[in-house]
Amino acid sequence: MWHSRQLFALGMVLGLCSCGGNDAVEQPRDSVAEEAPEETVFDPLVGTLDKAHGVEELAGSRKGDLDRQLEAAE
Repeated sequence: MWHSRQLFALGMVLGLCSCGGNDAVEQPRDSVAEEAPEETVFDPLVGTLDKAHGVEELAGSRKGDLDRQLEAAE
């Protein structure tokens, strides 16, 4: 069982640890240089998805052009 002295000591240690300073100084977002993301094993998959989104947008714009032409021909 925990005695009151042990609980008090544990509370003091936890309290002091939570009051510790942070060594890392946060810099404003504007002054932080944009870094390139690290290469991961998922990069080929992300590239494939980007290409698929591009093809989807291209197909959508072509469909829109054809729809306008059909409406104009009616």
